[in-house]
Amino acid sequence: MSDLSTLKIISKAPKLIALFAGGFSIFLGFIVIVAWHIHLVAIIQLLPNSPAMRYNTALAFFLSGWALLALIKKWRRVAAGLSLLVALIGSLTLAQYIFQVDIGIDQFFIHDYLTNNLPTSSNTLRISEPVQQFLIKVNGPLPGRPSPNTALGFTLLGVASLCLSVVRKRSRLLIIAGLSSAGVIAIGLVSLLGYITGVGTAYKWGHLIGVAIPTALGLLIVGVSFQLLALERVDRLPRWFPLNIGFGLFTANIFLWQAINSWKNIVIKQLSNITDEVQSLLNPVAQLVLLEGLFLTLLVILVLYYAQLAQKQAARLKLTNEELFYEKELAQITLNSIGDAVITTDATSKIEYLNPVAEMLTGWSLQEVKGLPLREVFRIFHEITREPTENPVEKALKSGQIVGLANHTVLITRDEKEIAIDDSAAPIRDRYNQIVGAVMVFHDCTQNRSLSREITWQASHDSLTGLVNRHEFEQCLEQAVNSARTYNLEHALCYLDLDQFKIVNDTCGHAAGDQLLRQVTTLLQTKIRQTDVLARLGGDEFGAVLYKCSLEQAIRVAEVMRETIQEFRFVWEDNIFSIGASIGLVEINAKTESRISLLSYADAACYAAKNKGRNRVHLFKSDDEELLQQRGEMQWVSRITKALEENRFCLYSQTIVAIAPTATPETHYEILLRLRDEKGNLVAPMAFIPAAERYNLMPTIDRWVINTLFKSWSLAEHNSNTSYAINLSGTTINDDQFISFLHEQFALYQVPPQSICFEITETVAITNLTKACQFITELQRYGCRFSLDDFGSGMSSFTYLKTLPVDYLKIDGGFVQNIIENSVDDAMVEAITRIGHVMGLKIIAEFVENDAILQRIKALGVDYAQGYGVAKPRPLILN
Repeated sequence: MSDLSTLKIISKAPKLIALFAGGFSIFLGFIVIVAWHIHLVAIIQLLPNSPAMRYNTALAFFLSGWALLALIKKWRRVAAGLSLLVALIGSLTLAQYIFQVDIGIDQFFIHDYLTNNLPTSSNTLRISEPVQQFLIKVNGPLPGRPSPNTALGFTLLGVASLCLSVVRKRSRLLIIAGLSSAGVIAIGLVSLLGYITGVGTAYKWGHLIGVAIPTALGLLIVGVSFQLLALERVDRLPRWFPLNIGFGLFTANIFLWQAINSWKNIVIKQLSNITDEVQSLLNPVAQLVLLEGLFLTLLVILVLYYAQLAQKQAARLKLTNEELFYEKELAQITLNSIGDAVITTDATSKIEYLNPVAEMLTGWSLQEVKGLPLREVFRIFHEITREPTENPVEKALKSGQIVGLANHTVLITRDEKEIAIDDSAAPIRDRYNQIVGAVMVFHDCTQNRSLSREITWQASHDSLTGLVNRHEFEQCLEQAVNSARTYNLEHALCYLDLDQFKIVNDTCGHAAGDQLLRQVTTLLQTKIRQTDVLARLGGDEFGAVLYKCSLEQAIRVAEVMRETIQEFRFVWEDNIFSIGASIGLVEINAKTESRISLLSYADAACYAAKNKGRNRVHLFKSDDEELLQQRGEMQWVSRITKALEENRFCLYSQTIVAIAPTATPETHYEILLRLRDEKGNLVAPMAFIPAAERYNLMPTIDRWVINTLFKSWSLAEHNSNTSYAINLSGTTINDDQFISFLHEQFALYQVPPQSICFEITETVAITNLTKACQFITELQRYGCRFSLDDFGSGMSSFTYLKTLPVDYLKIDGGFVQNIIENSVDDAMVEAITRIGHVMGLKIIAEFVENDAILQRIKALGVDYAQGYGVAKPRPLILN
């Protein structure tokens, strides 16, 4: 705490001294001004026969003191104004002396009542002869006017104060302020020294220089304070400081030289009988004083300047040494603290430094290996080939460039352990760009490399079975296609889908399904060669690429895999399952188009194997009609999806005519679906409906039909006796969200449910009888009606009829269109009609193509007729 207090006091010393000097200057000026007004001569002339302190001198001191205080308070404009007044007083007084004029400022404030009454006795050696003051000849004191030396002092004082009030930081004005204040100090100091040493007879010194004792003391104190304020503005002693001292010495020397010359003249006048002796004695003294002063001034300036340079050089050298030491310490700490291992060598690859991490990884300490060749300590090998790897430091020293370590490099430690590392080495150059050594940085990447291998493996393998995944399998397939083209080789692709896998999953859960997949993987791996590739493509699908395998061999391998899976029994808890495999087989040869087409063919062949009864191998052939049809359906999937996006479906309607007196007086229409292709041509439903059913697109199409019909209905006027029949697919009926969708559509478009009749085929209804019954009952409760379409096509139609709560029976068109020629068809229509009427159902006959059929079904009691013989389909237009 004491050290801090001392530093604070030292830092505030210039301002404290300036505060004292300002107060002293104000007090001195104020006291003398008052003394002039009350005629207090003892204050004005401090010692008898000494120069009196003039009124303007006191006024200048008073203004200088306030200027100092304003500078301390940083009232710069006030300080500048006061400084300007002080400089004007001094400079105007000098101008009067130089140009021998009187501009009236000497007695402007008060009449000088003292000068003409001063004693004139010759023994005081008072000025009675001309003397030189600041190179100005003065014959005698003038009333109220300060001496030229005093005027010079205040001129310099005003300039110094003005510069300090204008400048804020480093500036050339600080040089002027420093030089001016140094001159003021010299004037005050020389004057005081003359009084103190008592040069000559009593007080004649004061008459030679014309400066009163209080004036000299005030100039010295105020000059010192301004010098300190100028030096305070810089961080250290400025370059112009030696000039300040030199200027002060030079000013003092001039004063001494002038004083000696004037003194010589006075003595000669008083002792006229020994004039030659006085001149021979004092002339050399005056010249010696002048030369000595000039030499001393130059010497002091040079000594201080070079001392300042030496001090700066020493400070700079000390700072440089400290910075170098700090950088060395920082570099040492950094090297010891970083997580990487660092080894430095000389130009001959001998070790100079190991940081702690390098010591830990290599197993060697710095003391043990310093000076040893790096190759003896840093032994590296390729982790796969086990061959030594070129040392990166030696390579960097030879090439002069940064060198990285080859991949898959391992370090053999002192205790023969292997560490996977990654590093780089760079040459170290001196200031002349000469290589003086090398530095190598390396780190343990064992964990990272292991993790990288694991990530790479996971990216290319199935986590459940350990087989390659689909992405990696496709890359292998791509290579097989390229090698077949390039080298005219034969390969084969097997696409395998497990049969009955879903039963295991649904019965015993996914854990059982996962275990089944693992066991099947083990079985399949034993039936192919190590050079072949087996992959899990997703779910219960597997793929195998049989390299350099003819078609005959591939068929045998596929059959072996199928038989192996067929004979396998999967046991889970108390359950035993037998499964099968449907395999699609495709030949890979020089004519194979691409990997994509190859997978498409294999998938189609696998699907064909499932369609033919499962658990079989199906070989893809380019002329296979079944596969061609399947591929056509697969192409329809994208076309249907695009048609839905582009709204290219359209609705048609066909009238269902009442032909029996018992039929309800309603107008019936069946809503039919059409598709416009990319060229705007109409496409028949049977071209795309099978594909839509197989690939689960019918729910989307059914929703589109209902939304479009309901929206059109809401924009038109309607007859309450009009109903519309809409066909629904089996997948739609099994959709749990469909009924909610219907409720939303009915509410949105305000369509009366009794105007809508849904048609369900007999096959769909029988396939999931329970679900169909629930579906029909739910919507009948809402007000909708139902029609059982294609009735009679099933083998047990009458058995299921009493279970299904429908409103209409639509007889299968296959019976109706041949009713005239075929008596069996006629009997079937008659039976269906009678049974339907017994159950309270209305009967609809479709495919009524001519009037003969129409008349026959009328005779049999059919209620409604539909077909080209009654009304052709037309675009749906709701009026």
